[in-house]
Amino acid sequence: MSGEEAMQELEEVSVELKEKEEIELIETAEAGGTQDDTAQVTFVEGLVNLCQLLFSPVFVQTFILTFLAEWGDRSQIATIAMAAAKVYGSKDLSKKR
Repeated sequence: MSGEEAMQELEEVSVELKEKEEIELIETAEAGGTQDDTAQVTFVEGLVNLCQLLFSPVFVQTFILTFLAEWGDRSQIATIAMAAAKVYGSKDLSKKR
């Protein structure tokens, strides 16, 4: 395919796409809808897909396991910090009884 043939093919495809878009606009207008209706459907579908992703069983299980593992780390660190803050075995020699 030469360069001129490729350009002609590109022009033909561009014209066909424009005609197809015009036909879709006319059909949408005849049906009483607008293009904004299709954008809202796309948004709703996207929102549904997002919710399905966020609340999928794999994601929920992964979140719970990670949360529990980190909770264990935090409680272990807190226990070590509390134990280190308390002084065991030393006596204050300055007090007289």
